[in-house]
Order: sequence, then structure tokens, then C-alpha cells
Amino acid sequence: MKLKELKATDFQEGKKYDFLFPIGATEQHGSFIPFGTDTYIIDYLIEEVSKEFPELIILPTLEVSRSQEHRGFYGTLYLSEKTLKAVMFDIYNSLKDRARNIFITSFHANEPYINSFIENNKFDGVNIVNLEITNNEDDEYIERNILNGEFDGHAGNSEISNMLIINEKLVKIPEKK
Repeated sequence: MKLKELKATDFQEGKKYDFLFPIGATEQHGSFIPFGTDTYIIDYLIEEVSKEFPELIILPTLEVSRSQEHRGFYGTLYLSEKTLKAVMFDIYNSLKDRARNIFITSFHANEPYINSFIENNKFDGVNIVNLEITNNEDDEYIERNILNGEFDGHAGNSEISNMLIINEKLVKIPEKK
């Protein structure tokens, strides 16, 4: 369930809840897919997770994260590492009185900053977990036998394919060359 759709009366006094904090990104993805690709992908994944865990409270996706490597491209928005960690800490402080677990996840390459945030802070009885998105056996089969190579990463065929599933109207299909 999405936090933005709940009311204050939906929370029971003294009960602890599990929250999921998705982090996206707004950065250039070349001429074929939109700036919001990482956010679209994490939102799609979170929607699927919420079907499996309906009691999980989904926080609004942070659509700006650490994307300094793309700062030379107009339209890229980014936070410094310090600011991203401060945002995560403020989210924790906002939820700590009612939180049992806060799961943080990101499709964008924010794992080192999430892990550093978790390792370098104390959380007063709240369990903070980085839900890292990793490949599984099916992904490895697809990479080896269908794509004939490894995941192509940023703005490549894999992200283009993801966006075709999520919202094909936002994709410009590359020419065959």
C-alpha cells in the first residue's frame, strides 16, 4: 500500500510497520529513452513487490539521487552524496517511531551510498536494509543465450527493453545500424 494513499487513522497506536523507500534518478539516457528511466524501472519493480507484500508501506519514490557522472548533460538532476545521505536520514527520522523495518532500494547505482548510510549511523531499534537489485539465474541465462553477452548497463538495449515493457510511448526505437 502506498503511504500517499493512507490516512493518519490507518495507523494503529503502538504498532510497528515495514516501509519501502524507493530511490530513482533523473538523468540523461541518450536519445532513445527518457530522463526518468531509472525511476520508471524502480516504480515498476516496486509495484510488483507490493503485490507480493501488500502489508508493506511504499514511500514516494525519490526521483533525484546521485547522478554526478551525468552532470554534463542538460536535464540531469543530481544530489551530492552528503545530501542523499541526509535525505535518507530525514526519512528515517520521519518514520522511526512507527517503523520496524525500512527497506531502501534503487535501480540506479546508489548502492554504495545506501550501504555507507546504513553502516555509519545508529537507528534506535529500527532495522534499515538495502534491498539490492541483483541478477538471478534467469537473468544470467538471458544474458548468455539470448543477448549473447552481459547486461549492457546504462541507456543500452536492456534499459530500452525495460522501458518498452513499462511505457513504449516513451521509447524511440534505435535504427538497426
